[in-house]
Amino acid sequence: MLEPRPRLSIQVFASARGGNVAMIFSLALVPLLIFVGAALDFSRHRSAEFAVTAALDAAVLAAARSPGALSDTELTEIASDVFYADLGMFGINIDTFTVVRIGQEFTATTSGFIDTTVLGLAGVPKLPVDQTATARLSERKFEIVLALDTTGSMEGQKLTDLKTAAQQLVDRLDAAFSDTSNLKIGLVPFDAFVNVGPANAGAAWVDSGAASPAHASNLLPGISRLDLYAHLGMAWNGCVEARPAPHDVTDSAPSAGLPSTLYVPLFHPDEPDSTFSYPNTYVVDASAGSPLAVTGDVAKYGIDPANVAAPWTPVALTPTYPYYMNYFAPVGPGFTCAARPLTPLTTNRTLIKNEINALVAAGNTNTTEGLMWAWRVVSSGAPFTQGASDSDATVTKIIILLSDGNNFINARADDLGSDFSAYGYVANNRLPGAAAGQTQAEIETALDARTALACENIKAEGIDLYTIRLDLAGDARSEALLSACASGPRHYLDVPDSTQLDAAFRRIASEIIQLHLAK
Repeated sequence: MLEPRPRLSIQVFASARGGNVAMIFSLALVPLLIFVGAALDFSRHRSAEFAVTAALDAAVLAAARSPGALSDTELTEIASDVFYADLGMFGINIDTFTVVRIGQEFTATTSGFIDTTVLGLAGVPKLPVDQTATARLSERKFEIVLALDTTGSMEGQKLTDLKTAAQQLVDRLDAAFSDTSNLKIGLVPFDAFVNVGPANAGAAWVDSGAASPAHASNLLPGISRLDLYAHLGMAWNGCVEARPAPHDVTDSAPSAGLPSTLYVPLFHPDEPDSTFSYPNTYVVDASAGSPLAVTGDVAKYGIDPANVAAPWTPVALTPTYPYYMNYFAPVGPGFTCAARPLTPLTTNRTLIKNEINALVAAGNTNTTEGLMWAWRVVSSGAPFTQGASDSDATVTKIIILLSDGNNFINARADDLGSDFSAYGYVANNRLPGAAAGQTQAEIETALDARTALACENIKAEGIDLYTIRLDLAGDARSEALLSACASGPRHYLDVPDSTQLDAAFRRIASEIIQLHLAK
């Protein structure tokens, strides 16, 4: 008979098996902990790489934007300040950081590491963080026109701040372009009119021969305004009137074959002899009648209406007188032309800055004319041909418009319908949507409609349009017009007061420079 096995032997076996399991678990726990810890270390490593990449990108762009021909050592010093500031507290050890420039290309390189935690148990005490970033000065060229409101409301501190901010904009842009030929800047000051420069009196695009239908407004066909200036012993000061619609809001080429495309010199008519009611009376009226009839009677200039080609009789000019408190221009055919002549696109930074510094404030606001002449300056066709071909894909064309007021022509209850403007009198029917007898609000609506159409036409040509609204907080009309006029939400800047103009121009300069630097 077999005896049963002792119970003790079973207990011993069970105890031995439990010890083996514990030992196996202990051995397996070490790689498990290393695996989990390694995942944490690798996650930290990826975060470190992202941080280094972002900081290195900012650093190499800072180097590329640095002014002048700096050495690699100087570029490295400038870029390293940005690099370490952007890197922050990520626990990254940086061994080396250098910037090297070869031609138009800037390369920033860094070498570093992060200390590991659990991976150190596996003999990996650190993980490398080595990165390279490159920025290249792009082949893209820029043509930028500043259309600046210099109306009477800009007088004083606003104009002073504008001059400072605009000049600093030129300096910032200039510093970013090592090849000065890649950046051209133009300037269009505007108020009620734009001054194209009296030296252009003989230009083919100026209507010196009275061909345009607008030339005869408040005169008679066949009377050259430039000849009439000479007859009165005065010189044309360079301002032009708006072209007949639709050419007032297009960049259609001026052509003698289509006279309405030519630019008509400003001739502010002599108004009825009441210096208390009319701002511009400078010869004695030849007849009585309604204000429109008296204004359009050319006999007072010594002209025989029946034979305008006959020699004109000299006339005496009446003494000048003050009408507008903040307007310094003397009465006469050039009255209300106060803006400085525009400056076509140029690489001469000193010229642009000097012209900005020479800006003066006077007159009312005609945003449409400011916009349109900015477009004509930045385009390649006449009147000004300094711009690159509109089809040149390597050129970015930009207009920066600043205004501190709304479009304005003073409505009149008489048959003139308004004060004189770039569209003549409202009674001349040259401003679409406006006619004599309309209210001030209706005339302003017509003016805003032309501005809105000009903006759409400019943007349709692929021109980037920035608009800056200055000191008009709470004014719904200007906000609606200028925000819609801009190329996009970021292109519209609402500046509450002139002390913030430099920040606005700085932001625009930064965006332009970012476009100039292609990573």
